[in-house]
Amino acid sequence: MSAITENSRETLVEELVRRYRVFLNRIPAPALEKALDLAHPDGLIALARAGREEPLDVETRNQLVMARMRVKAFERVQSRCELLKSGQAIELLGISRETLSQWAKAGRIVVYTNNGRKHYPAFQFRNNRVLPAIPRLISELGVDPHEVEAMNMLVQHLVDDVDCSSAGELSNAVRRFTLLDDPAANAMLKRDWDADIETGL
Repeated sequence: MSAITENSRETLVEELVRRYRVFLNRIPAPALEKALDLAHPDGLIALARAGREEPLDVETRNQLVMARMRVKAFERVQSRCELLKSGQAIELLGISRETLSQWAKAGRIVVYTNNGRKHYPAFQFRNNRVLPAIPRLISELGVDPHEVEAMNMLVQHLVDDVDCSSAGELSNAVRRFTLLDDPAANAMLKRDWDADIETGL
């Protein structure tokens, strides 16, 4: 009787191990590593939670990747320039909310949109006015002010560093937006923008 019970037990264990392997093969590697680092019971709990997540289809995964990229892009812009809210931009310029909206639509001002909220990079303002270079740059680069992604890309481009040193000199990296007041830098800004567009950056 005990032999039969022991054989049944071995069979049950083998079946459980087989099923567990199938289950583990569906768990992403980061979740497995995390579970391995935890104490035994906590690791099993973490794996059980990870296993409840249904696998995502390709389209959904791509959407998640894009959403994460947008978050990182916004965090990067925030770390490289000061962003004003609509109310702050209105107060700084002494205009109405309607006028601010009209200027944005007309390409007279740079706007970064994140999750439906508009942010106005402070680098475009001087003496409570918009730098004349801003609408000119938007026009010359062919950026459609109605296209959120295009306008966001322009802001990302302007907060990037560019090396202004001559050949043989030490590196002199500056934010692109610091060159907006320099007419001589217009050609370089356009060249760099065209290169970014061509390479899809």
